[in-house]
Amino acid sequence: MADRAVPERTGHLKVPEATLYYEVRGEGPLLLMMPGGSGFLEHVLCSFSGYVPDPAALRRGAGQLVIGVGQDSRTLLTALPGARLADEVGGRLVEFPGGHTGCTEDPDAFAERLRAVLLDRTLQGALG
Repeated sequence: MADRAVPERTGHLKVPEATLYYEVRGEGPLLLMMPGGSGFLEHVLCSFSGYVPDPAALRRGAGQLVIGVGQDSRTLLTALPGARLADEVGGRLVEFPGGHTGCTEDPDAFAERLRAVLLDRTLQGALG
């Protein structure tokens, strides 16, 4: 049996504006690790992670407020802020297919659920 700590093969792949290093180890589905994590954290995540919502304003529109959470991540840390916000302001917590990034995991099922939620004025599919 091959030592999985040592890559079977390595190389470089040229793509527009970059050269990516890759390793082949064992068998199974492809795991793609994209560079740029620090860029995401610095420029994308920070732009909204420091946002503090206005609970009073959200309470005024609570009848129209829908907060989504992934079915597969409902018990994870990423779902807790949404659940807490829904509880605090009286919004509805609705499950969507997949996990924290369900819209990329199963776009068709996610779109179908989103359409149903947006068109269902009574929010019969909401939790709670």
